[in-house]
Amino acid sequence: MVASISEDEDFVISGSEDGKLCMWNKASKYAPAINPVFTGYNKDHNDSFEYFKPFNGMMVTSAQFAPYNVVQRVARCFLEYEPAGVVKKIIVATSYDGRMKVFYQVIEVQ
Repeated sequence: MVASISEDEDFVISGSEDGKLCMWNKASKYAPAINPVFTGYNKDHNDSFEYFKPFNGMMVTSAQFAPYNVVQRVARCFLEYEPAGVVKKIIVATSYDGRMKVFYQVIEVQ
């Protein structure tokens, strides 16, 4: 498994053997501020944890954030087709059987 942290250091993503692409948001007010070992916060995942299954349950072997300069290039191209949105983050995920998927987050511009 390969994990990645976003360039703004607000998110960590990782693949998993059970087919999940897991994401943690460190800026969440629900993330423990102190090491759970000391506070007794003993859940498997805290409330800043989210996931989805990009490959219908197939093991996710890698999840990476695209570098900021790539996001900027994609955002410029995206504006030609969807002027009401801005691309903020891009995630590339790979599966155990060699497939790759690209996901991007679009924020609406008002």
